[in-house]
Amino acid sequence: MLGIVIERITRRDAILATIVSVLVPFSYNLTKVSLPVKMASVGLGKGVIILPMLIGNCFQVVIRPISGIYAEKYGHKKFFCTAPLLYSLSFILISMSRNVVDIIFSTIILSMGIAMFWSAFLAFSSYIHPERIALSIGHILAFSYIGALMGTALSGYLYEHYGMFFVFLAASIICILATFVSIFITSAQGKKYFEQSSAIAIIRRNMKDILTNSNIIAMIPIVNMYAPILLLESGVSPTYVGLLLTSLPLMSAIMQYVGGFLYSHVVNHRHVINMMSLIFLSLFAYASAEKLIIIGSLCFIIYSLLSSFLFAPQLSTAVDKSENMRAVGASGFGAGIAMGRVIAASLSVIGGYVADTHIINVSSPMFAMVLSSTTFGIITVASRILGGAYEE
Repeated sequence: MLGIVIERITRRDAILATIVSVLVPFSYNLTKVSLPVKMASVGLGKGVIILPMLIGNCFQVVIRPISGIYAEKYGHKKFFCTAPLLYSLSFILISMSRNVVDIIFSTIILSMGIAMFWSAFLAFSSYIHPERIALSIGHILAFSYIGALMGTALSGYLYEHYGMFFVFLAASIICILATFVSIFITSAQGKKYFEQSSAIAIIRRNMKDILTNSNIIAMIPIVNMYAPILLLESGVSPTYVGLLLTSLPLMSAIMQYVGGFLYSHVVNHRHVINMMSLIFLSLFAYASAEKLIIIGSLCFIIYSLLSSFLFAPQLSTAVDKSENMRAVGASGFGAGIAMGRVIAASLSVIGGYVADTHIINVSSPMFAMVLSSTTFGIITVASRILGGAYEE
């Protein structure tokens, strides 16, 4: 049986949660240029640079559901307050990494922090407006993307002018600040009692839903890893790369509110929006590889606009249908993203390897992105034809 106790969030808690929602993505996206460059510097080929993230997401497929279930039982705050410290530790370890094993170990710690933080924090945040889940989640996601926007905008500039170590150190300090702010948030202690089988059913349903209807969301780490390398190879300055990549968090910050207000419309047409996003992402990769920077930049902006519609409505659906186990619902959404990232990253590694070894004479970052995007498009279309997409 489910013991239902509604989380009560004060105005002060909402303000503090908003600050945390900015700080954590700001720190992570501050490394957007430095992270792939660091991975390449320890010996990873440009085509397989996503490998550490692939391994990290394999862990997240398991850790996110576990974090969601235990956050619901023992209290959201214990998880979202502690998790930024894992971010902080991972950034320091990444900066000191000397080889591929070091990078993989550091990335696993980062993935644990990501899994713990977002499963608990988004569930807690959904109670800002208890009766309007989409609005609550849209608000927090909008500010999280503002943080991502600021971090991305500075990522290239700080790397170019201050160096990689400074970037990782700054990101680590910001995460510690996020934990300090989180301490002052009031959150109810663990109080939920439910059948584990019900929680697993919710997680499985939400994983299937996102994989068939909104899988473009899982492409973000692929974009973050390969797009900077692809653009730098095309002769674009690191500062321009950082500024162009800001279009994704910028559009996302704006569209979380729009997606919240247009919740039902987006949910009903998400498979179409998903397909269009995948097409424009592939066009961006091809145009950039051909050094058609203006066209590639335009395609990236359109991809950012379309894909940004999906996050808040998809997450709101997952949380709203969670039978008041909101951390479990959010963890199922997150586990679906993680599984999508595992699929996308595996395809990217294969595509990048094929290009790196010149089996196909094309740009390895471009081929990695196009192969994973095309496969996700096939999954979306097949799910509609075969009736496998989750319906409300």
